[in-house]
Amino acid sequence: MLVAKDSKHQEELYQALLSRKVVPKEDVYLLGSGDSIFLTDAAVEEGKIHGYQVVIVPQRKAEGYTLTYLSAMVTSVYPSNNATRTQLRGRINRISQKRDTIIYRTVHAGLLTNLMESHNSAKNLAIALRGLANQIEQT
Repeated sequence: MLVAKDSKHQEELYQALLSRKVVPKEDVYLLGSGDSIFLTDAAVEEGKIHGYQVVIVPQRKAEGYTLTYLSAMVTSVYPSNNATRTQLRGRINRISQKRDTIIYRTVHAGLLTNLMESHNSAKNLAIALRGLANQIEQT
């Protein structure tokens, strides 16, 4: 799963994959804003869908599809909220995921590293606040 900044970036990633012959054209799926895909091991085995090796999704498209046939996600640091980032990770990490290992990679450098650190701080703060809320509920 490749996460693109937007539809323009999605097309750039697609062309880069094809021009470098990384993966055949028929094994790449571009997920559009109104599209949905249910790419699971069972659906591929039953012949309901092609076994795409790469699905390129725009960063803002974080809901409405399942990609458990895949086991890796490559993204960058895009301005977004923690819920969107969690939803994106959840597209391949679902109950129907059969792989023991799921790989997440975030590509960043320079200012993007600072933005990523801010994202991680916000995520850690959200986790701490959730824990505090759970403690309050239990009392």
